[in-house]
Amino acid sequence: MDDILYNQIRVLIVFNITGIIIGLIFDFFRAQRRAIKTINFITYIQDVLFWILSGIVIIISAITYTNGEIRSYMVLGLIVGVVFYFTLLSKYVLSLASCIANYMIKLVSYITSFIFKWIKIMFSPITKLFNYLKKVIIKQKTLPNNKKILEKE
Repeated sequence: MDDILYNQIRVLIVFNITGIIIGLIFDFFRAQRRAIKTINFITYIQDVLFWILSGIVIIISAITYTNGEIRSYMVLGLIVGVVFYFTLLSKYVLSLASCIANYMIKLVSYITSFIFKWIKIMFSPITKLFNYLKKVIIKQKTLPNNKKILEKE
C-alpha cells in the first residue's frame, strides 16, 4: 500500500514539473513574440507548435512514469504546476527571456551588418571598376557638347 502511495506522489510531482515545463515553453513563445513582431499567420503556426510541443512533453511524461496511463491526479498535478509557474516564476523568466531575445536580435543584427560590410568592402574594387568602365563607355558615346551619339546597328 505504501508503495502505491509513494508512486502516486512521485507521479504527481513529475506532472507538477511537467506543468512548469509547459509554462516555460509558453513563455519562450511569448518572449519571442515580444521581441519580434510577427504576422498573424506566423502566430497561428507558433500556437500550433506550442500545442504540439506541450502534447509531446505530456505524452513522454505519461509513458515514462505511468506506462501511458492517465489518472485524474496527473491532470491535477499538471494544472497545479502550470498555475505555480505562472503565479510565481513567469514574470521573472519572461523578463529574462525577453532580455536574452533582445540581445540575440542585436547580436544577429550586428553579425549580419558586419558580414554585409565585409562583402561591400570585398566587392568595392569590382564596383569601382564597373563604375569606371561605365563612365568610360558613356564618355565615348557622347559628343563634346554632351549629346549622345545615335548608333546605327
